[in-house]
Amino acid sequence: MPCAFCEKNIPSLPKASHDYETCPFRLSITCLKCCLKGHLASDCTIEMNWKRPTCIEDLIPEEDKKRWRISTKTPILHRPLCVSHDLAIADKEIGKADTHRIIDHDKKIRAFMKDNKIHSTHEKVENQRKIIDWAIRRGERIEFIKEIIA
Repeated sequence: MPCAFCEKNIPSLPKASHDYETCPFRLSITCLKCCLKGHLASDCTIEMNWKRPTCIEDLIPEEDKKRWRISTKTPILHRPLCVSHDLAIADKEIGKADTHRIIDHDKKIRAFMKDNKIHSTHEKVENQRKIIDWAIRRGERIEFIKEIIA
């Protein structure tokens, strides 16, 4: 039986005479997300959430901080995220737990803006951009969902 891993990731390789469980290629790779052997980072099921470190000491492992008695907190001055430049970065850095789900309908968007004291405009797309920018500045994310009518 041909190896599914080799068929997917190494298509130029002739039909392999090994199965998926004993695949030497699969067993030799290490995932860059979870550091386990046997799968690629693109196939990893671990959900990665992280936040920007607020101080340089956050970058030092806890055991080293205890060993060397490091107790200082030297702040890292980050450039604030804004939607026009850093939407992709903000999407990675802001955890999924901090998500506001808004129904993608003009009245619902305007109601959310009114509740959160965000000034609205006449265009739906511009209102969405303003909400996303507002959320990124607060360290939150916005997800516009389609309303399902049963």
